[in-house]
Amino acid sequence: MRFLFFLIVCVLAFATSAVRAIDCEMCQYAFSVTEDLLYQNASVVDILPALSSACNYHGEEFAETCNEIVDNLGFVLLDKANEQENALEACSDLGVCQVENDLLKKHHWKKHLRPHKWNPFKKLKCSACKHIVKAAEKAINKGTDEGKHFASSECKHLGKPLSHVCNKVRYIT
Repeated sequence: MRFLFFLIVCVLAFATSAVRAIDCEMCQYAFSVTEDLLYQNASVVDILPALSSACNYHGEEFAETCNEIVDNLGFVLLDKANEQENALEACSDLGVCQVENDLLKKHHWKKHLRPHKWNPFKKLKCSACKHIVKAAEKAINKGTDEGKHFASSECKHLGKPLSHVCNKVRYIT
């Protein structure tokens, strides 16, 4: 009975840390999209709907988390992006990402996921691939150099862990 209780506590502790990590990644993704839209001089009226549609690139499971962040923190993310903050700092200030000390910076939680053979980014990698393919299809009519530039700018929206995968896919094509 004690073992069962211990096992349940361990599973719940691991599940909540993974959920927090996904929330943190989605917050950073929403921040990077907001930052890019501000850089392109998009109006506030256009940014929030664009954020909501950008969340749908990650499939239903992650889109729900992303949309919750956009609905609850969209205007605050906009202010933080306007202040030229970094994505991790902004999401940490909002309480979505937890950075307690130097040991827990950026993606330290991934080290804890590796031994368990569970990767919450597996579906996101597929989403990154689909995202870049859609961007490439849209850019095909614009010409080679302009299409590559467009695909490169789309990879930036995906955040640090996925932008690397996206760039690999972009260079293959």
